[in-house]
Amino acid sequence: MSLKDHLEKLYYFKIAADLGSFHKASTFLNLTQPTLSSSIKTLETSIGTSLFIRTRQGVILNQHGRELHRYCSQFFLELKELEEKLERNIKNNNPTLKIGFYESVAHYFGPRFFNLFASEVPNVIPQVYTGRSHD
Repeated sequence: MSLKDHLEKLYYFKIAADLGSFHKASTFLNLTQPTLSSSIKTLETSIGTSLFIRTRQGVILNQHGRELHRYCSQFFLELKELEEKLERNIKNNNPTLKIGFYESVAHYFGPRFFNLFASEVPNVIPQVYTGRSHD
């Protein structure tokens, strides 16, 4: 089992759990209900257990589903925070690029490299580190 291969399905799972209904989730996600159901079933097969108790009124998380939902909620919250942080950095026009050089290489090629770098990508702030490869 490798959950990293099912990130999109984990998102579908989270939305279905949040809304308590495959129908509502499929509408929210702009998917057909059979597509959503199939994705959830594939995820459950990969994990090796069911995640929902299916009722006529909708779906309810079982014990395994509640545990997975807790992790998914945290993961997608942190992912959203990362996206917002990256967007802020881009809007501030202050993205940075960390560059490591051997000291001897930096001495000979550094000035020419940074002049070219500055002319090609003026919005990026380079951070230079010199040292040995293990550093």
